[in-house]
Amino acid sequence: MIGAALALVAFAAGLPDGGLADGGVADRGRADGGVHVVDGGLAAVAPDAHSTADAGTMADASATPDAGAALATGAPAATPAPVAAAVAARVKERDSPLAFRVAYAGKDARRRALEAGDALEAALSEVPADGVAPLEIVLNGEVALVRVCGRAVATLTPADAAAEGAPDLAHYTEELEGRLLPFVQAELRRSSAQSIALSVFLFVAFGLLGVLTLRAARKAFDRLEGMVEQRRGALQPLTLLSIPLISGETLRGALLVGLFIGRILGYLVVTAVALGAALSQFEVTRPWLGTIATALLRPLVAGVDAGARAVPGLLLATLLVVLTAAGLRFARLWLDSVAQGRVEARMVRPVRVPATRVVVTAAALLVVAPLVVAAAFGRFGTPLETLAVAGGAAVLLAFVPVLASAAVGVVVLWRGALKPGDWIEVGDRHGEIASLSVLDVVLVPETGGTVVVPMLLLALRPVARTAAPRVAVVVRLKRDRPWTDLEPRLLALARAVEAGASVALLEAGERSVSCELSVPVGKPAARSALLTQVVQAAERGELTLFEPA
Repeated sequence: MIGAALALVAFAAGLPDGGLADGGVADRGRADGGVHVVDGGLAAVAPDAHSTADAGTMADASATPDAGAALATGAPAATPAPVAAAVAARVKERDSPLAFRVAYAGKDARRRALEAGDALEAALSEVPADGVAPLEIVLNGEVALVRVCGRAVATLTPADAAAEGAPDLAHYTEELEGRLLPFVQAELRRSSAQSIALSVFLFVAFGLLGVLTLRAARKAFDRLEGMVEQRRGALQPLTLLSIPLISGETLRGALLVGLFIGRILGYLVVTAVALGAALSQFEVTRPWLGTIATALLRPLVAGVDAGARAVPGLLLATLLVVLTAAGLRFARLWLDSVAQGRVEARMVRPVRVPATRVVVTAAALLVVAPLVVAAAFGRFGTPLETLAVAGGAAVLLAFVPVLASAAVGVVVLWRGALKPGDWIEVGDRHGEIASLSVLDVVLVPETGGTVVVPMLLLALRPVARTAAPRVAVVVRLKRDRPWTDLEPRLLALARAVEAGASVALLEAGERSVSCELSVPVGKPAARSALLTQVVQAAERGELTLFEPA
């Protein structure tokens, strides 16, 4: 008994806390620590798996008989083997129940804890898929795989269970799952709340960014349109090899149309991008965005591919258009020279130049247009091309009267039967020809104004060439002098009004003569001017007006 008491005193003196508690041996690692007798000796019980890193060193779980003998005899006891402190896997600066004390696969406890913490944080940042458990620990032979939200985060071994004081790996994983599951659920709730708040913030941010971008795009397009308007008349024509293809005014119109189309496309693109970025923050709307994007991008990609394939054909079509424009320009210059008399042509006389110009232009278009279409499209047969052909046929059918009128106009101009200044009568229309074109004839009637007669009417109605109407005034004079003296005086009075005036004797009697003074139509108030000349001559005594009794 005395030896046992001395051994107990010696063991108590060697404890880290240096004392006893509650009649037993005090242990830093656990409250229920104590001693038990092994073969007549005493040994300290090792702390369980719940001990933390600051629990200090842990005593060996089993003492040998030699240790009991040493205590009984008062000899010094052997030092227990130390166990490494637990290193917890951290998630956003928070310690998780998953901790490591021993090395595995060439990685020490700290390295294993860092990798497990990164994997655990990555797994908790995603919402678990349907049917996936937040936490599961799967035993696979001698190891246990820890999965969080379907993602593997750590591998546990029997050494980990032994380091934590568990009897085997199965008991350790069951105890760890009970402590790790509440932690995972709490982190998922926290992550979900943060994700919703972030999604709402990004939704509002992308919406505001889209509005600001639309405002910036509107100001940019307004500035560009203002620059084009300011350069009205300053734009140079688009030329190729000194051949003008597009005039400056046409180029300005094309730029304005392009800016309008670009404005609409820009608004649509900015709206689609901003709306897609905003709605992509929510799980509910993401499938819709995928479906819409697929439906929109498929024809866009197909169109881009078709455009890329059509580049050679478009280049050939452009070359044909340029060559045709150059040929028409040369033809116009040659015809202008023929019309001015600088160049003589056997078949084309100056009066036939307008008709020849129309025929050459129409022939060039009829020949080159199919070649340009074939070069641009390559083939026919697609629904769009069929629709274009149908639309062209409908337009051609609607323009049949116009084409017929143009055909008649070409014949009339080629023959030169009519020219400006001629007086003609077509049906109930009568007047002087002011101008002729392929499609119509402009007449100026006696009463003034203009009348436009389609060329097609000249083929459907007889055309009568008439003399120019004249304004006539009948004057009755007293026969107090010979007619050879009166006629020159009357002719001088009429030509004072118009150089082309004439005098005609209508009636002659013993005491009076009647004559007609006339001038061509065209001079305003010609009748009043003729009467004024006659009255003034009578007042001067050059003429004597006859007054019947």
